[in-house]
Amino acid sequence: MICPNCGNDIEPQGTSIAPPLAVCPSCGRTLVISDAVGLRVATAEDTRMMSEKDKIALRQLRPVGR
Repeated sequence: MICPNCGNDIEPQGTSIAPPLAVCPSCGRTLVISDAVGLRVATAEDTRMMSEKDKIALRQLRPVGR
């Protein structure tokens, strides 16, 4: 899949933590995985209903320094 933020060909990480959200291992952006669009950068609305535990898990998947 191509990250809509950095343009790199990536394998999104974290899809089992908070579906349909994932983290780009290259740029660290939170992404939404959708059948209609593929990947898009997540907005605040996409993460609003997540538990604090899931938010922390997504942050921990980001590359170091992001």
